[in-house]
Amino acid sequence: MLGLLGCGGGERIVVRIGAAAITEAEVHERISETDTDPHSRKQALESLIASEWLIGEAAARGLAVANVDVRGSGRLRAASGLAATKLRELSTRNAGSVADQQLASYYARHRQRFSTPERRVVRLSNRKTRDAAERLRRQVEAGGSLTSAAQRKVGAGLVTFQSAAGGRNPLEAMVYAAQLHVLSGPVRVGIDYDVFEVERIVPATYKTLGQVRGLVRSQVIGERERRALATFIEAWRARWTSRTDCSRGYVVQRCRQYAGPRRPEDPTSFD
Repeated sequence: MLGLLGCGGGERIVVRIGAAAITEAEVHERISETDTDPHSRKQALESLIASEWLIGEAAARGLAVANVDVRGSGRLRAASGLAATKLRELSTRNAGSVADQQLASYYARHRQRFSTPERRVVRLSNRKTRDAAERLRRQVEAGGSLTSAAQRKVGAGLVTFQSAAGGRNPLEAMVYAAQLHVLSGPVRVGIDYDVFEVERIVPATYKTLGQVRGLVRSQVIGERERRALATFIEAWRARWTSRTDCSRGYVVQRCRQYAGPRRPEDPTSFD
């Protein structure tokens, strides 16, 4: 249990992190900078603790973040912000080295990302009721023209569909399941019923690795950086939580004494 400490003005220390300390006055100062709500003290504590962790980690790794006393809200924020930047750079500095084989493997696994989906050009007409749509279909099957029927309907006619399979609505699903030049429907779309015929199919196209090499490389590097940063932050949190002792009434998730339910934290954020 932390006690009262007469350091200078006799300020009460409520959190110790190794050799660093957070006073009650610092908590109140941080609270005054944010909106006052039932969780403001918790937010202030977690923010101050994270700042100390960042400065402590940077110092342990020989990364200079301040050449003056960092006590005081503005200087503490500036120093911890610089520490976060330097630690992020440190954790991801090897992510930019990508071999040709890694680019080719990534492209093969995500080839769909570099494609233009198949397009279908459809002649379509709709009716307000299923019975009316069924009559339209029978008329076309008996030799009528879906084209002329479509032209008599406002907003109907020739429509081009292009969508990913996972995001298709009922009409799109039927369009992509239909055979070329075969009358289909009716299918309900909102309050209408559509009858359609696929007139033309434009096959999907794929860009080669050579065409998207730069984009693939940036995506590979981005994913590697996120994984490296997440691994670093996970270890950083565990390491500094074990060094953080909090007084009763000031225990939050980042304290060693915390035993409550754990709130999910952003795996790639030092906040």
